[in-house]
Amino acid sequence: HHIHSDQEKDPHSPVHKGVFHVLFLGAYDYTLAKNSASVVALRKHVSMNKYESFIHQNQLLAPMVLTAILIILLGPMKGNLLSAINFSISPLLAVGGVYTFAHTLGLRNFKTSDNSYNLGFLYPLNFLMSGELDHNNHHAKAASCKFSYKWYEFDVGYFYLKLFSFFKLSKVVIVHKINN
Repeated sequence: HHIHSDQEKDPHSPVHKGVFHVLFLGAYDYTLAKNSASVVALRKHVSMNKYESFIHQNQLLAPMVLTAILIILLGPMKGNLLSAINFSISPLLAVGGVYTFAHTLGLRNFKTSDNSYNLGFLYPLNFLMSGELDHNNHHAKAASCKFSYKWYEFDVGYFYLKLFSFFKLSKVVIVHKINN
């Protein structure tokens, strides 16, 4: 995505595929892209530890655990309903929504060669998206695991990485500090 962002080869660009296509079919396009020959070839060079291998081999475990937690906390009716809503809406918001809106409107902290914008000011939504709505920041510093750079931006995904690294469950490798 970053190599060809908003260019012809971008698998989920609203510039080339249109806003409605990316919004409603973005999850489908994403699935095709992550299973493309070039991505599968790259994946062979990425090593996984035991924990990552376990998660990769048990991809339904996290949704099942989340559903169980919601049922315990909210009861079977509300817990199942909230899970159904979450798993129905997540592909729309997390894939299509981010690429659609964060490539068509918002604020720009950095000049980039693409149409990426920040929507992190939509704080509750950005919290749910783990900071992904600070998209211009992410495109400007794609190798960084931290997406927030202004005082009003909060990247909960980076917070989780720091928390997991404290417990030796992850390692924070690249964090760019921005001077602009």
